[in-house]
Amino acid sequence: MSLLYKGDILITFDYLLNQVQLHKRSIIIANIIAVLLTVISVPIPLFIPFLVDEVLLGKEGSFTATVNQFVEVSSAEYYILIVFVLTVIIRAVSVVLSIVRKAYIDQVIEDIRLSMRKKILTHLRDVSMSEYDMLGSGAVSSKMTTDIASVMKFLSGSIGNITVQVLTLIGISIILLYLNWQLALIILVLNPLVIKIFIGAFKKVSKMMKERNKAISSFTNSLTESLELFNQIRVQNREIYFTDTIHADAKDIRDRSYEFQLSSNRTMSISRVLLRYSNDLFKAIALYLVFLGDMTIGDMLAIFVYAGMVMPPIHMIIKFVQDYHDAKEGMDRLNDILRLRIEPKYEMKIDPFKDAKTASIELKNVTFAYDKNKTVLKDFSLKIKAGERVAIIGETGSGKSTLANIIMGLYPLNSGEIFYNGVEAKEIGYEKIRENIGFVLQSP
Repeated sequence: MSLLYKGDILITFDYLLNQVQLHKRSIIIANIIAVLLTVISVPIPLFIPFLVDEVLLGKEGSFTATVNQFVEVSSAEYYILIVFVLTVIIRAVSVVLSIVRKAYIDQVIEDIRLSMRKKILTHLRDVSMSEYDMLGSGAVSSKMTTDIASVMKFLSGSIGNITVQVLTLIGISIILLYLNWQLALIILVLNPLVIKIFIGAFKKVSKMMKERNKAISSFTNSLTESLELFNQIRVQNREIYFTDTIHADAKDIRDRSYEFQLSSNRTMSISRVLLRYSNDLFKAIALYLVFLGDMTIGDMLAIFVYAGMVMPPIHMIIKFVQDYHDAKEGMDRLNDILRLRIEPKYEMKIDPFKDAKTASIELKNVTFAYDKNKTVLKDFSLKIKAGERVAIIGETGSGKSTLANIIMGLYPLNSGEIFYNGVEAKEIGYEKIRENIGFVLQSP
């Protein structure tokens, strides 16, 4: 059975990078805006030490001297008004730039999402039905929603938020080093250690997410199968069996979702606590330096503000690490679809149906198995003469539908041959066979 799939069609981080590179112009513009956002927004808290030390405490400094070069200030409170107006303008510009930047990023993300779906659907178009049936339509639909969402969440963070957060951290680090390099080293060393500690924990959480998504796929498969065959289930009085199966799958989703949420929340909560501890230590040392006279009150207040500004980027980076592992597991599940082997293609050499009102069908020593452990037909032979009517009867699961799919060329054989009007199927091609054989599905 010559069914193949191409390894280079798999969804990997290299594939995502190639997709991003197709939108190079939008990414460059978005990153330029990110740099501008950092440059104009990060320095805002620096106004605090200038106002406190030079305006409130009356110390000499560069801020009031610089303002006086452009505006004649008659009273100290006008410095506060000037800073307020500047802050309002800077924040308004930041909001506008953020909206423009997000528009570029969102367009890239949605284009890549569409490209990924088209990639999977294009592969499904040529997939062998025996492979597809083993996976199930419910699993396919679940992967194309839940797992694509996981990948897109990571991608959105990697080309969207993470750039801004890293640039913000760099900007804050430079300013902290300028204000007090000893204090800056404390927060710049402790926070990365926290991130490193939790990388292993995030891998475990992502494994739990993968198991949860598997449970969702199983539930979707059971539900889809039951709904598609509901009439037959009702006729055969099998409602209780199928509903019990669906209930069991739903319970599995509940249990795995609870484990995933519990582990994820616990990991994130502990990481936040450790970050707050480093922040509290940072503030305590700053107060001690003011007490010793090694730092001004204005610098201390600015450092407190920047210490608070460090927290959101660190949280975002920690979340990004978790999203990375979630995306890795999501891509692995999406590749379950892309690993489905494709149907063999045979060119038509002979058309046995041309000018024929009906056709004979002959199966010789046909063996078919869904996998190594599930052989459905073994050395099966059958001959149906042209114009002959044949009924094949058997209990549920005996292989009747499988046989019909084999005759239609939907399930490629492990061994054996099929002849139509004396011509072997490979000489005809599956497309021509399906054009000339009627097939009524057992369910709509």
